[in-house]
This record gives sequence, C-alpha cells and structure tokens, in this order.
Amino acid sequence: MDGTDRHTAGTTCRRCGTLADAGRIFCPKCGAALRAPSALIPPSDRGLNAPSQVSTFDYDPPEENATVDYTGLKIGGLLAPVFFLFVYLGNADMGLAASIVLGMIMFAIKIRWDLRKHVWFWATIVFILALHVPLVLMVRWPQGKTPTIVYTMPIGLADFVIILTAVGLAEELFSKGSSSNGRK
Repeated sequence: MDGTDRHTAGTTCRRCGTLADAGRIFCPKCGAALRAPSALIPPSDRGLNAPSQVSTFDYDPPEENATVDYTGLKIGGLLAPVFFLFVYLGNADMGLAASIVLGMIMFAIKIRWDLRKHVWFWATIVFILALHVPLVLMVRWPQGKTPTIVYTMPIGLADFVIILTAVGLAEELFSKGSSSNGRK
C-alpha cells in the first residue's frame, strides 16, 4: 500500500482544497471542518428516558406538594425587633452583634432540629446563649470608618462553627450515657 491509496479514501477540504486522510475531522492545513458535526452518542444509545434535546434554559417547575422552607424569613422576622430595639436605644453596633449571635444560634438549632426532643440539647443551647450575653454587652466594637459587619460576620461564622461543635460534643457525651443505660 503506497501513499496514494491512503489519500484516495480521504476528504478534500472545501476551503483550501487540501487532501486530508479519511477519518479526520478538521483540515490539517487551514483547520476548517471536513464533515458536519454529529452527536458523540448515537440517538439509539441515549436511553429510553433521555430527552431528545436538552437546553441550558430548561425549567422544571416545582412539585405541587413540595413544601417551601421559610426558615430564613422566620429567623429574620425574629431578629429584626431585637436589632431595632438596640437601634432605638442608640447602639446599632451592639444590635448588629446581638442579631448575628442570635441568628447563628437559631440557624444551628434549625440544622440540629432532630435533637429537639432531648433536654440536654436545649440545656446546651441555653448555656451557649448565656455565654454570649456578656460578650455582646461588654465587648466594645470599634467606632471607625469600617462597617461593623466586616468584623462581626467572620466572628459570627466562627461562632456558628463553635456552636455546632458544642452541640455535637454534647450529643456525643449524652448519647453515650443514654445508650449505655439502655443496654443495662
């Protein structure tokens, strides 16, 4: 088999006229497409349930029985009066700090809501809340040009992690005690 046989089964580029090997998709000289685009997966192999065309903008409406979680609105609704009380009393920075602390505690409660039937869970939450009261009331937040949210939000996120860790430790401590009591 010589080189001429190989090119007879090839394709000629429509743009520059170069003869390309069979099986090539693009012209080696100019880069033009030598054949029409085709699907990588043939339609017969796509499966029975696959849609014939998929668009980036396809929209699946929500299920009718799907419940909407309004936790964020509920927490915001509970925190707004606290914040505005502090604003009314003349200390908006302290109100923001108190709102962030309470919001993080409420969000931690929401995440660990499955533990709500345990007394130790609520005792842990009350203990954590009691530790936060002096911190919010006694800590002096800087009064500068930097917005308070810049330094209180990272502290709030770290606080959230600490709250979840404390609840996890309490769960581990008290769940061991209740499971060992149940076995005896």
